[in-house]
Amino acid sequence: MPEKNEWVLWENDEMSLQAAFNPAISREEGFHVVLLNKKKVPSPWADPELYSRMSLVVAKASGVMIEL
Repeated sequence: MPEKNEWVLWENDEMSLQAAFNPAISREEGFHVVLLNKKKVPSPWADPELYSRMSLVVAKASGVMIEL
């Protein structure tokens, strides 16, 4: 069975914050944190309010990581 390369850290009906491992970076060096849009929006201009909320989630997640 293949190893899972991502963990969902938080999500709601609009977005999912995940820790995704990049195969180019060893696990000892860390992982990537990505915020994925669950809606099918072609660009930020199509739903600026959603992308504004996503920016706030990224800022809060970054703040938590800095504190840790």
